[in-house]
Amino acid sequence: MALKIGVIGATGMAGRAITQEALDHGLQVRAFIHNLDKAKDMFGDQVEYVAKDVFDIQL
Repeated sequence: MALKIGVIGATGMAGRAITQEALDHGLQVRAFIHNLDKAKDMFGDQVEYVAKDVFDIQL
């Protein structure tokens, strides 16, 4: 069972590095992003995407 993490702002400067590091270590990533096309250009199908404004996310 692989660990799963969520990264808010996965296409930003820090988020991109965190997401890539997590993928390099074999973790499953759920990326909370605003621009789906930008995210897919960066990570392809390696991550699960949640394309929403961060203020619309309900826990």
